[in-house]
Amino acid sequence: MMRAIRGAHQRPTAVQICSRQICHSLAAYLQLQVVWIYSVLFKFVNDTWITAHHIKFVGQARQ
Repeated sequence: MMRAIRGAHQRPTAVQICSRQICHSLAAYLQLQVVWIYSVLFKFVNDTWITAHHIKFVGQARQ
């Protein structure tokens, strides 16, 4: 679609190429941040759940 607007023989300008690369880099960075946040959150929730159940189990064993 962009080729029809720009014309088939025209190449993208340096600004367009650079902005596209920045956009892709930003998208990859944000995707990495989301994965990092989810992994930290999952570890926290998982550790909390394991600790809570371990305390419950140890408490039952002592009775």
